[in-house]
Amino acid sequence: MTPEDFAGPTPEARDAQLRQYRARAAYYDSFALEGVNNDWKHPTVVSARAAYEATVTELVGLLGEQADCRLVDTDLWSAFSDAHKDDVGFRPRTPRSRTAVLRWFENLKATAEHS
Repeated sequence: MTPEDFAGPTPEARDAQLRQYRARAAYYDSFALEGVNNDWKHPTVVSARAAYEATVTELVGLLGEQADCRLVDTDLWSAFSDAHKDDVGFRPRTPRSRTAVLRWFENLKATAEHS
């Protein structure tokens, strides 16, 4: 997604989506910084992830728990889209709420644990 893809239902939501876009990029970029060496617990990485998660919290507050996951948590949606394709052979074709996506991952994990 690019900043042009964001068209939040309100100016506040669009601003938060743009901040999320930048925070997500900063999070993934933080792994490449000198001295980080892909350390998930490195303070720079933890701080960048916290900044991203703050945008998720803000967007859920603005748009609600049942808002399309793509609008409130692009990182979760990306992971879901990839996992859905791996699991069923195609990417999701309909909007899913963040709550539904989290539940889908819980069900997938439970199924894997019982296999």
